[in-house]
Formats: sequence, structure tokens, C-alpha cells
Amino acid sequence: WAPPFYIGQPASRLLGVDKNNPPPPAVSEFQLNAGPGGLFAIGNAIGAVDTHNNRLLIFPPVEQWIPNTTYQAAVQVVGQPDFSSNGANLGNPTSGPNGFSLPGAAVFSGSALYVADSANNRVVVMPKNAIPQNGTSFGPATMVLGQDLMTLNAPNLVEGREFNFGGGATGFDTGVAVDLTAAAPHLYVADTYNNRILGFNDLRTVQSGAKADIVIGQPDFQQVLVNYPTNDANQPNASGLFLPTGLAVDSAGNLYVADRGNGRVLRFPQPFANYTAGTAEKANLVLGQSSFT
Repeated sequence: WAPPFYIGQPASRLLGVDKNNPPPPAVSEFQLNAGPGGLFAIGNAIGAVDTHNNRLLIFPPVEQWIPNTTYQAAVQVVGQPDFSSNGANLGNPTSGPNGFSLPGAAVFSGSALYVADSANNRVVVMPKNAIPQNGTSFGPATMVLGQDLMTLNAPNLVEGREFNFGGGATGFDTGVAVDLTAAAPHLYVADTYNNRILGFNDLRTVQSGAKADIVIGQPDFQQVLVNYPTNDANQPNASGLFLPTGLAVDSAGNLYVADRGNGRVLRFPQPFANYTAGTAEKANLVLGQSSFT
């Protein structure tokens, strides 16, 4: 809109709407997906957060816009390799330095772009390149806020001392079991909505706020992927979990997990004896399905 302003004033220019006939592809340099995020300035250029296309579009300064049209073409894209792609995290199961998942806002300051990468629960900082590369002036993120690593995206910086039992529309789900067959009584807790089981080595000595000693369903305490490593509800395997709930321990110290989201029960043999940090433990028995996959 251009001043002077008045009630009912129509906009003089539009971004994100292409009225050409035939229309452009659904994902292009001309259009934004539904529910775009905020606008931001890069000098005189205009940036738009195209949330549901998992990207940012950068448009030229208004003085360079094509006259007498209702659309403009973006000149750069951030978060995708080209103007026709829109996959979350570039199609990868986890986050990284180059992609976004439902970005909500961005701001340019100094020589860097700060992006609130909403579904990845982080802010990434992307430096401006002196010479544009691959269609963008911004390189891979060099700093992340809200996570310890570029490849992590769990809510509230998961580190192995917290639980997500659900709430609200999801309800509340969990399970607890104690293994009395070992010299030290092991405590297992189904951390349902983090898609993992946390194990505490000695129930008698656990302190308030203690970090778990082992994790099942994930390779470490910082990840919460569905059916690790795919983060895909349709790709179960022998080590990943999807909304685990009930737990039971048999007389040999084996742990049985009701892996609810996958419609099965898994048996993990003596988890504390077989735990290797950095590697997701594998079940040796599945009930309710014909195979682990």
C-alpha cells in the first residue's frame, strides 16, 4: 500500500500470487504456500518466509519490480536447492545446516540471516556469501540456538533427564517397570512421546533430576525420532520405537515393550548388559507382527 492511506484501500502490488494463465507450478519462484510467515528486509530487498514450502524467498527491491503486474518472481531461495523443491529438511529425516522444517520468521542483521526454524525447534544463523552460490546469497548455517547440534531438533533440548507423557488432545501415556533380577534394581520408564525408553541403573540411588543411564529406541539421549533412524511411522525396524507405552520384565531380566504406534510388542534382551552408547539396542523378538519391518 502507498500513502495516503484510507479505509478500504486496495493494495497496489501483490507478492506470492501469480494470476497468469496457464498458472505456474504449485511450487515456483512466483507463489507462496498457505499461511506464510513474516516478511524481512535485506537492504532494499524483501524476504518472505514461505513456511509450508520450507523455504525463504527473496524478492528484488520494489524499484526493480515488473510494472503493471500482480506478481513478482523471487530472485533467490534459501532452504531449498531450487525454486521447485519444498521438502522439509531437504527430504532428510533429521535437521541439518541447509534445510528448514516449517520456518516461521527470519531477520537479517549485520552479515547473517537468523531463521526461526519452527518445527525443528531452533534458530539457525546463516552467513551471507560475497558471491551468490546455488541460487542463494546465504551459505549453510554456522550456528544453531536451541539445540546442541545442527542434526538435533527435539523440543526443549532433550538430554535424557526429561519425559514427554503427552497432554492436551494427545492424552497421557507411559509405562514403568522395575527389574529385580539384577544386583541393582533397574528402573525403566516409557517416555512415550519421545519415542524411547529410559533406564536408570539403580533405583535405590536415583536422585531428583537424574539423567538416565541407558536409552532404548534412540542411539543417544538427545534424539526422539519415530522408528529411528527414519523418523517415518511407516518404517518400523528392530531398534526404533513409535509411542511405546506398557513395560514388563521377565525372570531373565529381558524387557518387553508395548510399541503401541507400531502395533507390536518387542523384547530387548537384558538392556543394561547389552547397552553400547551411540548405538540403538536391537530387539530379538517381535509379537503382533510377522517381522520387525
